[in-house]
Order: sequence, then C-alpha cells, then structure tokens
Amino acid sequence: NVQDGFGRTPLNAAELVYEWDSPKTKAAKKDIADLIRKYQLMPLLVLHGPRGFSFVAKEETVYEVQDSFDLLNWEVIKTYNGTGSSVRFDDFRKHNPPQIFYRVKLIE
Repeated sequence: NVQDGFGRTPLNAAELVYEWDSPKTKAAKKDIADLIRKYQLMPLLVLHGPRGFSFVAKEETVYEVQDSFDLLNWEVIKTYNGTGSSVRFDDFRKHNPPQIFYRVKLIE
C-alpha cells in the first residue's frame, strides 16, 4: 500500500484524530477511514503491457472490467465471476484511441 515519509498509509492518516480536531473534522476523518476500509478489498492489478492486466478474483465475488476515454463515462467490457484464482484481462479490440483508462469494479 502507498505510504508517506513516516510510513503511514492513507488509512492510518484518516484514522489520526487529534484532540484539537473539531467534531466536524473528526466525523469527516471517520467517513474517509470507513470508505478506505470498504475499498481496500479491491484487487491489486498487475500490468501486462499497455492494455492488459491481471488480478486475483475473490471467490463468490463479481467484477466488471470497464473502460473510459474521459474518466467520466464508463463502459463494461467484461464481467468475471471470482473463483479465488488470478484473472487476466487483455484488450484485443481493434481500436487505437489517443488515451484509454481501465478500472475493475466490484459488483455488490
């Protein structure tokens, strides 16, 4: 996980509550920490070239691989049912956009 110069992860930083923090700040930090905890279960992606990656799909979990050209509008490319093993995705579609973004979305 990402760490700052003091070895703190984003979750560690969100959980740091100081006595001088206002109630509003404390509540915001709790909300941020809860959000990080929820999404820290997202799979770690291993890149395989510019348009391919793999991830471990947890058993009994459904994932969507999506793409976007602008980070605003996302389209589902493929859906995977997790089996506890690694899943490899490669985009072999015949298109060559100037830029493309991918994400793996956990379907609840």
